[in-house]
Amino acid sequence: MRKNWTEEELILALALYLQKVPFSKISRNNPYIIKLASYIGRTPSAVGLKLCNLAHLDPVQRRRNVTGMQNGSKLDKVIWDQYVSENKFSKLLEDITNLSERYAIPQDFFLGDITPGTVIVNEKTPELTVCNIDSTEVLVTTKQRVGQSFFRNSVLTNFENKCSVTGIHSKELVEVAHIIPWQSSNDDLRLNPKNGIALNVLLHRAYDADLVGIDQDLIIHVSDELLCQQVENTGNFFKNIDNTKLATPINIRPDQDLLQIRFEQYKSHQ
Repeated sequence: MRKNWTEEELILALALYLQKVPFSKISRNNPYIIKLASYIGRTPSAVGLKLCNLAHLDPVQRRRNVTGMQNGSKLDKVIWDQYVSENKFSKLLEDITNLSERYAIPQDFFLGDITPGTVIVNEKTPELTVCNIDSTEVLVTTKQRVGQSFFRNSVLTNFENKCSVTGIHSKELVEVAHIIPWQSSNDDLRLNPKNGIALNVLLHRAYDADLVGIDQDLIIHVSDELLCQQVENTGNFFKNIDNTKLATPINIRPDQDLLQIRFEQYKSHQ
């Protein structure tokens, strides 16, 4: 007899959908699906079907007329709304962490390596710093590192690990940019994949400096300062991306209101 999915199992399935396995990667042969199935005592097919149920609730998939599996339970929608629709991503991260412990899921399965002492983003200042951890700092820095991993994985998965402007696919060159900067955000906004865009290193720096703007329709705007570069190849690069559109995310669309707020900031600097 087929057993109903529990709330805890659905939270873990949602985490997998957001962090590792978008709709286009759902398959019973996906190694992440196979691993989660073993952790929660389900078959890979059952986990794959549940991810399809969740995809049915994803507005991005609905815009593409991809309906997923429409026969999900009412609890599927409750879980989706509770975290994604309500933007409660700090709560989702907390629950993922607790459930991973309970189900003996390795801490890096969803979030990647969170070993203290690696490069992190300081919570008060956005620049990268290397932290030397002592016993009084472990909790704060580990929590911060976990949050960064959650946000980064969600956004990169959303853009298929590619720069959303150039399509470049390199883990060394593709980064995650906050729409509303880290230092101006609360915990939920810092972790919200709707507040993130995958950009290559150059465009990330240009976006942070308001030399490149992105409006609520995902159209890219390049400042005159960059368009008028005297170096021909550089100027041509920026001219070629001006007024083009970001790649369509495969899970969660960047929030239009957040994009507009940031775009107004960009315009104020021109």
